[in-house]
Amino acid sequence: MGIFDDFGTTFEKLAGQVDSGALPQLFRTVLKRSDFGDLQTLVSRLQQGGLTERVGSWVGQQPAASVSAHDIAAALGDDRMSQLSQAFGLTPSATSELLASKLPQTVSEASRHGEIAVRTVVKG
Repeated sequence: MGIFDDFGTTFEKLAGQVDSGALPQLFRTVLKRSDFGDLQTLVSRLQQGGLTERVGSWVGQQPAASVSAHDIAAALGDDRMSQLSQAFGLTPSATSELLASKLPQTVSEASRHGEIAVRTVVKG
């Protein structure tokens, strides 16, 4: 068994234990291993997949809208989920669960520090 064979489980544990300020860096490290490359690309793909309003709520003072694993998987599609799963070292189901639980907080942190830009939907 190689050193990275259990990467997915290790990542899940780290994501559950690190301070929220460290989540963007943790995600960036894994996303570099995929064609996504960075957190901005992942956020943009979620917005293109129909989650613009929810992703926009992850920024600023308003309460962050939750997102389900199913919504994440549907927004990204099977090919992109497969690619992310390989980068995270998890099954597609576990990857979408991880993203649903940690991505709102990660995007909030990253946008707060100007690391990513998120389009917001203005209703009026």
